[in-house]
Amino acid sequence: MRSGFTPLETKNRKYLLTRQKRVRFLTGFTLVELLIVLAIGGIIAGAIGPAINHFSSGSQLDDVAGDLKQTIQLARERAVAGVASPADGGASSPHGVFLELNTSAPDRYILFRGANYATRDPLYDQATAIRGAVNLTATLIGNTTEISFTPRWGMPNATGTITLTHSTGGKRVLRLNDLGFITTE
Repeated sequence: MRSGFTPLETKNRKYLLTRQKRVRFLTGFTLVELLIVLAIGGIIAGAIGPAINHFSSGSQLDDVAGDLKQTIQLARERAVAGVASPADGGASSPHGVFLELNTSAPDRYILFRGANYATRDPLYDQATAIRGAVNLTATLIGNTTEISFTPRWGMPNATGTITLTHSTGGKRVLRLNDLGFITTE
């Protein structure tokens, strides 16, 4: 072999070794890059958190408002259909919904059979408790918390609004008109 001459294999091997070292050095992330990514992720999570909380409170309000609306509609439908009561001698019986507003316990509403809540037949009560985060207020004409529907006609004894509010914000309003129909606002 001549001096100053290196075989091709030896040159390529040196080149490959230095390239491998460079590639190994260039792969991976620096600590600063990782901290930047974590900071961006924290900012995004902080911005999304309240939106998710607002979505869940709205969903709870929609659920409770839908259930209460269906219960009031069911009371009216039973009164119109003339569902008989053995206590009334088989005659058509009025039905209604009692809104129980509690300060120390969760609010609830009760579907009942009878002319009013005081003289109802408690065997037919269907009580539904409202979740603790949702509060119920009623602004019904006559300052009552009871809605009774007349047999066959389904006319309510009270009209007005029922407001459901969530402790974290948001509300749903149910409006009962003089024909006994209820709408959500």
